[in-house]
Amino acid sequence: MLSLWGIQPPIEKPPILDKPDPNQFELVEIELPLDPGIDWVFWIEVGTVIMLVLLVVMVLFWLRRLLWGSLKLQALTKLNIASLEKAGKDLSQLDIQSILAKINRQFQQAKRLHFLAEADEALLSARFNQALFSGQDVSRETATQLAENFIQALKIYQKAPKDVVLSLVDLAKVKLAKWVQSIKSGAK
Repeated sequence: MLSLWGIQPPIEKPPILDKPDPNQFELVEIELPLDPGIDWVFWIEVGTVIMLVLLVVMVLFWLRRLLWGSLKLQALTKLNIASLEKAGKDLSQLDIQSILAKINRQFQQAKRLHFLAEADEALLSARFNQALFSGQDVSRETATQLAENFIQALKIYQKAPKDVVLSLVDLAKVKLAKWVQSIKSGAK
């Protein structure tokens, strides 16, 4: 660097330290920045909430099916009985067979969902098979009586809400016992 008069000032050399003074330096903790990792606590909480919501939805669906399925089948069967009675004697055999086939579909659904006692299920199954597949004509009164028997079987086996909750608890106990038994047998 030049001064105004063109003379360079002398360069000052820093003093050379032979031995550093130990009191001169301080230890400073330096924390390294963390990697942008996964927030496991957040994701575990989210997963737990999702599982609880799914569990509640499944229980509600199961209760709806158990409580309202039987009532729905009764209402549909009553509608079919009403259509049988409304038409009176003007129904052809084909109309009676088609209405009886609808009632049979509802009966099959009740069987699949276990809404009927075993004895009622066997008796009604035999009667529906005879009425639908025997090739004989079925009177309107016979079809109505068969549908009313089906409704009575649904009403007898329909569960009260308290019984539904108790059966849910019993089902959970059975599943838990099977799970514990499978763990014990797997550990041997």
